[in-house]
Amino acid sequence: MSRIQKLQKIYDLHQKWTEGSSFFCKKGCDKCCTINIAATSLEAELIMNKIGQTLKKKLENYLEHERFMPKTTINAIANISMTDLDIPEEYIPFTEVKCPFLFENECMIYDIRPLACRVQLSFADCSKTEISEIDERTMSINNIFQQYTELLDYDGLSGNIIDLIVHGANPLFTSKFIENQTPRALMVPPEFQDELKELIQELNSIIRS
Repeated sequence: MSRIQKLQKIYDLHQKWTEGSSFFCKKGCDKCCTINIAATSLEAELIMNKIGQTLKKKLENYLEHERFMPKTTINAIANISMTDLDIPEEYIPFTEVKCPFLFENECMIYDIRPLACRVQLSFADCSKTEISEIDERTMSINNIFQQYTELLDYDGLSGNIIDLIVHGANPLFTSKFIENQTPRALMVPPEFQDELKELIQELNSIIRS
């Protein structure tokens, strides 16, 4: 099974583990759909394989906007947490610039959207509350999925999805990206470890397939 196929299986599994909850998120809800989205290089590859050159060219127009450029990854945070080192502070600029993949308030790449989009869940209407409302169990599930998505692309990079698609593997722009890492531990609070063992087993099965 290719890594792209494994990635899609991880996406399907995330849907399975989060469906059924009473999240407000629904078709046409785009409050969180901005240019502040990070992804792995494997996720960018999946999207690049599906979109045409015209849409890719459109993304170049968004490079002029200030956007989230991650300094670290979730697995790096997990690994740093096991040391005496400080976790780098992230700067997430406020932006009202909508995601270039939005068209009439709907996502044009919904089925292959990055995990960072999939974990944007809320029990409340973010357009009214301005922040998402999510429980700790769902946060733990999301953390696990983000860690395994990075693990799947262990020898790849992470960065803003726009930069990953526009610049790709161009060595002139590698400073915009960060190297993915293999986690030494999963970010699961003790109270959820037993409950989420099945999820971890399913993810391990996908990675090893």
